Amino acid sequence: MVLRWLKGLRYTDVLDRVIETGLCSGCGTCVVACKVNSRACLEYVEKPLREEGLCIDCGLCLHSCARADVLMERMGFIGREVSEGVGGVRAAYAVRTTREDVRRVCQDGGFVTTLLLWLYEKGLIDAALLSGVGKQPQSAEPRLAKSADEILASAGTRYTYSPNILPLLEEVPKLAPYSAGKVAFVGVPCQIQSLKKAHRNNVKPFERVKISIGLFCSESFDYRGLMKQKIEGEMKIPLGQISKTNIKGKFLIYLRDGRQYEIALKDIKGYVRRACEFCDDFTAEDADVSAGGVGLDGWSAVLVRSKIGEEAVNGMITDKVIEAKPLQEFKSAYDLMLKLSRNKRSKSAKTIGELPVAIAV
Repeated sequence: MVLRWLKGLRYTDVLDRVIETGLCSGCGTCVVACKVNSRACLEYVEKPLREEGLCIDCGLCLHSCARADVLMERMGFIGREVSEGVGGVRAAYAVRTTREDVRRVCQDGGFVTTLLLWLYEKGLIDAALLSGVGKQPQSAEPRLAKSADEILASAGTRYTYSPNILPLLEEVPKLAPYSAGKVAFVGVPCQIQSLKKAHRNNVKPFERVKISIGLFCSESFDYRGLMKQKIEGEMKIPLGQISKTNIKGKFLIYLRDGRQYEIALKDIKGYVRRACEFCDDFTAEDADVSAGGVGLDGWSAVLVRSKIGEEAVNGMITDKVIEAKPLQEFKSAYDLMLKLSRNKRSKSAKTIGELPVAIAV
């Protein structure tokens, strides 16, 4: 990426424009990359913020920002490859865990939690970067899970955004010696895209991530809007009483006392994060292995994409910690996965096409 040769642009011009236009997904990858530099100029406060006078225009931020590619494609500087279907797949399964400890806390089939536990117990990873329950009820925040108990405690899905990569610099160095390259990362497609770009450009410290696990994602929601305004404010549901939320054609809310509530998806569209409208990836195509519910009851749809992902899933099948069937046997789920992928690509193309492209230099 040689931006300095393109109409006099600086790296910072492009990154600032990514943030200004709302393209920025808030993944935090650029902030982690920037902090490798002793004169780090980026901080994370709901999104990357630049401290004036510190930036040396080194380009690390742009070399780890997938959304910069979207902007540069719109500006005509590069051609960005957009796949069809669900990206490269070595194998596709419907999976459910056989572990009772996971069944008690999992969202659908419990695949992701079981995979992390299997990797940890085999000594293949020392920790996992993922999301956990935040300080406010039903909020999500990044965590570095360093034990089986911490992995289990983070099970389940939260539909508000969590920049899971942020603990990489601050927490990973505290792990045992030689832990570099023995961390798993769990994230939604926009996070996986930037992690993949950082890997491809050899940006530190992302070499520490041994395996990436992508979560199917149509969109995520603003916490203040969905949780505080809609659910707690309008519906009068105490957030602390919610045991679980899920999306199965509707937004489902399960309370600790057994009561259940439903919200039509059209009624919460107004709380979708603006950044999600630019995303063209439903199934986290750049991950080593991807997983999601897609209407399945008690199963996870799993797409194996890389050699390391294939080795892990095959090992789990051999060790009988999961039950796996060909995903094509679950035709409605398979077809829904393809439909949601097409829809997301189509909506993204429309939103990107409306982007203003001018950058002040």
